[in-house]
Amino acid sequence: MAETISAASGTSPAPNRPQDVETVQSLLNQVPAEQGGMIWSQQLKQV
Repeated sequence: MAETISAASGTSPAPNRPQDVETVQSLLNQVPAEQGGMIWSQQLKQV
């Protein structure tokens, strides 16, 4: 399903609207670590 945001999120001067920030964070969290995604602390302990 496609997600949309209403404005840029990130470093200023981006407006960083809370709903947009949550959408971006959610999408980034779905990227597998093998493809450059987040490595969670639980995974670091196993490595």
